[in-house]
Amino acid sequence: MSIKTGLFSLAGVAVLAFTLAPNARATGWQFTNSLPSTRTLAIGLNANGTLLVLGGLPRKGNKSLVDARAADGSWREVAQLPDDTEGQGAGYDSLGRIIVFGGILPFAPTPTANGYVYNTNSGAGAAIAAKHFAVYDFALAADNQRRIYAISGQLGSGFPRALSAGVERYDAVANAWTVLAPLPSPRTKVAAAYDSLGHILVFGGIDTNSTLTTTVFSYDIAGDAWTQLADVPVVFTGPVNNGTAVLGADGLVYLVGPGVSVFDPQLKVWFAGPQQQVVRGAPAATLGNDGFLYVMAGKVSALDGTFVDTVECLDTASPAPPLIKSSPVTTVRMAASCAYQISASGNPRPGYSLVSGPATMSVNASNGIVSWTLAADQLGNHPVTVRAANSVGTNDQSFTLSVVVDRPRLSGVLLAPANDFRLSGVGATPGVTYGIEATTNFTGTPWQRLGTSLADEGGRFDFTNAPGASPAQYYRSVFP
Repeated sequence: MSIKTGLFSLAGVAVLAFTLAPNARATGWQFTNSLPSTRTLAIGLNANGTLLVLGGLPRKGNKSLVDARAADGSWREVAQLPDDTEGQGAGYDSLGRIIVFGGILPFAPTPTANGYVYNTNSGAGAAIAAKHFAVYDFALAADNQRRIYAISGQLGSGFPRALSAGVERYDAVANAWTVLAPLPSPRTKVAAAYDSLGHILVFGGIDTNSTLTTTVFSYDIAGDAWTQLADVPVVFTGPVNNGTAVLGADGLVYLVGPGVSVFDPQLKVWFAGPQQQVVRGAPAATLGNDGFLYVMAGKVSALDGTFVDTVECLDTASPAPPLIKSSPVTTVRMAASCAYQISASGNPRPGYSLVSGPATMSVNASNGIVSWTLAADQLGNHPVTVRAANSVGTNDQSFTLSVVVDRPRLSGVLLAPANDFRLSGVGATPGVTYGIEATTNFTGTPWQRLGTSLADEGGRFDFTNAPGASPAQYYRSVFP
């Protein structure tokens, strides 16, 4: 692995494809041929079977580099981009052309909306229609018709950040950009991917307050509307910035940056992905035609700009047995319901079932949601085993589920005289009587039992001093 230290810069990241790879589904990420030089903040693109890495840092002269990978896996430099524009976008359109668009020149006050056709032999060619929004550091994605999406981005240089929520889509046949419903909240440095189910997903980025976010938005292509999904799990990737998103051959979306998180678009759940051998941010990433996910170059240091030239790949196409990734629920309150959704990796997509558990418990075979209608006589511990299965194998998960009496939180008021205490609250379990433990208050007088009352989940209750006294909070045990 070679490294180079440089300055941090701004660029767009795209998610596309390539062919050829080593084979080893079981071994996770593995190294393949490195780029000719170190690179970060570049765009990954599959142009009719040729893998390209466009732009990013470092540059050669005052122009951005483009690397192409040959059929034997070796890399070579091809025609450079015409200038050193940063934060631009690129895609492979429905006419079989590489197009490059948007971005900002170093030290320029405003970005460009222009674009052009690129050729690996001759470089920049004919112009394409200008975008409606002149931005840089926007999200890129392509749908199943190879229409190219440019989402949000930064309007100009400097701080505070001036961001756009604009979204547009390029149709190569019409040579036109169409304005779509805006992103619910402006972002820059986001990652995006098509989910194969009719949606464009947008992950993380930086908001107008320069805050790193973990929000996830989903664009319904047919309905031209956005919704918000579950956040990216910080425990796996940290705040999402300079990452890239790739739809794997297994139907899962891989968010690759400082770490790897996996999103299941069908179940709408997250789980931890296999971690790369080199943890890198701001990589170029692709899905190969062979079903391998490629991650190319990037930064291994958050601040000092340590770049790498290494390339790793992950098999997402070969059959793989299920592996349950979700953590089970272990406690259910009598007044509540069992809220657990099993989720598992695996190819083909796993189905779910209940191996053993309490009467009236069931598992939805498609989405893994556990359902259970509780009965009054089911307080206590219940062993449960659930299963994920596909044509390759099975994976079981066993746990103990405890059913407890619901004890919502209470408030109490201490009135005069000091031993006159009242409990108040809502949500007591019907038919359950709560009382005050036989202890004394601070006047030495035993607390009076008040019959049916409410207790909080910790088995204690709260109260305050009499009106006019100094505020204070005390605790006494309660019992059902």
